[in-house]
Amino acid sequence: MGRVYLATGPDGEQVAVKVVRPDFADDTEFRLRFRHEVAAARRVHGRFTAEVVAADVDGERPWLATEYVPGPSLRDAVAERGPMPPDAVLLLAAGLAEALRAVHDAGLVHRDLKPGNVLLADDGARVIDFGIARAADDTNLTTTGVHIGSPRFTAPEQAVGRPVSAATDVFSLGMVLAFAATGRTPFGDGDAHILLYRVAHEPPDLSDLPRELHPLVTACLAKDPAKRPTLDEVVRLCGVTGSEDWLAEAITERVRDRLPVWSADTIGTVRSRRRHGLAALLAVALVIVLSWSDRGPTATNPRAGLVLSGASAPLVFSPDGKVLATAGDGAVRLWDTATGSLVRELRGLSPAGAGYLAFRQDSRFLIAGDLGGHVLVWDVATGRRTASVAVGGQNSVVAVGFTTHMHAALASGTAGRALALVLLAPGSGPTSPQNLEMWDVTAGKRLVTFSQVGNRGHQYTFTPDAHVVVVAGSHAVTLWDAGNQRQITSLAVEGGESWILALSGDGQFLVTGEASLDDRTGDLTVNPLVMIRDLVNLRRVTMLPVTDHAKVPEVAAFSQDGRVIATTAEPPGDYVALWDATRPAPVPLATVAGPAARAASDVALSPDGRRLAASSDSEVRLWDISARVADVPAPAAGPFAPR
Repeated sequence: MGRVYLATGPDGEQVAVKVVRPDFADDTEFRLRFRHEVAAARRVHGRFTAEVVAADVDGERPWLATEYVPGPSLRDAVAERGPMPPDAVLLLAAGLAEALRAVHDAGLVHRDLKPGNVLLADDGARVIDFGIARAADDTNLTTTGVHIGSPRFTAPEQAVGRPVSAATDVFSLGMVLAFAATGRTPFGDGDAHILLYRVAHEPPDLSDLPRELHPLVTACLAKDPAKRPTLDEVVRLCGVTGSEDWLAEAITERVRDRLPVWSADTIGTVRSRRRHGLAALLAVALVIVLSWSDRGPTATNPRAGLVLSGASAPLVFSPDGKVLATAGDGAVRLWDTATGSLVRELRGLSPAGAGYLAFRQDSRFLIAGDLGGHVLVWDVATGRRTASVAVGGQNSVVAVGFTTHMHAALASGTAGRALALVLLAPGSGPTSPQNLEMWDVTAGKRLVTFSQVGNRGHQYTFTPDAHVVVVAGSHAVTLWDAGNQRQITSLAVEGGESWILALSGDGQFLVTGEASLDDRTGDLTVNPLVMIRDLVNLRRVTMLPVTDHAKVPEVAAFSQDGRVIATTAEPPGDYVALWDATRPAPVPLATVAGPAARAASDVALSPDGRRLAASSDSEVRLWDISARVADVPAPAAGPFAPR
């Protein structure tokens, strides 16, 4: 919800100052909730909480200050030192239960207890952010949709949009304790949609949890909130009391040696006691935070760019940003993004050429699905073909990708497996329901079948880790679990049809075109809407402000970091538009004109958002747009709105 600064006063006391983001600050409902929650948070007094010491709820940019805890987060400590021993976990549990009791006694529900919100001091843990969780959740910036907290540590009732209670924090406590003891979460990793489904419907995996922790953690992770223990019962289940030697010595040394990120010399000095003298600091801090937001969007064109002759759609940048892959003359061509020179041609496709491309996350391998029913995988460095499969000329390859970790659809296997989605030929009629198959290209075998998922008018894509299949078609966008082939959810669309424009690099945000069509002619009956949907919170976030029918995007792309969206329209639209996606509603950033942008059939953005590629029938043009996106900040909590 904002940025955090460390302030140091003349007396040597330090506080953490959290300054609200501009999009929250401009929301009247948020300010009302923020005022209420800050007042409640000031009533929270407990040994294991970071006390609120000052706040300004009426200023241009509201802020909140809490005592500074000089210790690493539980998340960082486990990442650096590994899981905690059972005795330390029990001490941690007792301290966190006491902290949550103080929060609940003040009339709050934390809603987002996670390892990053637990700080480890040498005299015990501290829970932070208990005063702002509810205020941020109830604003209309998160709309009336479902708020879930952090998917890896959320409770079942949050995952399905039901009311939360003190028991919600108890479930999250169980998740945090399991993480502390094992170094992982009980419901695994993956896209948020998969995690939420597992949390709501599947049992936790506690196979590597130490035996002495099972009674406590299992009780906390009950699906039914009424069956979870109270905080008093949690403390009794721990059977321990506080200890000054509860941390490993390495972590204790880090706590004692921890240095502030900001000092008084860097951003200002508190001129009075810490409870009353933060205004001077905030004046300086706000200059830092607001410096970028006062600049309006520009409308100039970047330089002409590099022309890649003989290249065509589809386009995809490698995750390291060094290579652009394109189709062309029945081959896949790899281009150096810095110089525009051809690095290598990858052969073996049918003459129809590639329809879908994807790099593996380490940029070492590339998969292509061609229009003749073949899927191939190459080693990017050598050009050697490492795998291939033929799915039949009457069937269509509609998506390709790589797994990023263990995939439920694979009987065995780990990260880096090449997968393809294949739409089987219809039995009869152009709109008859069809089956969708998923193939393990690495092993050359069919894995699973999705029954009657769609028809040839639909579009399909994998989420980045290939754990969820997204289907856009008539009346809905549906999400399917690639592991068990079950539908996760269905999102109603505006109008009768939808089509996929872009998916963000983390799989959270989906850009779709949505419109009503004339059943007889297939023409649009009204101007299409360009919707941006949050697939984690299962809600509509916003729309691109496009009202001119001729400028409605045909294709779009996200930068990997989520800062920038590129869109292009069919003629007479003669440009690629760049949008700042760090705002609650995207705003125009720049336009790029040129032969490749006119009637562009595809666009792509490099992972860092500094290069743009767009294709026409005969060439691809590559632009350096770093000057146009230099003023777009890295989003503190994701595009459009905090997650």
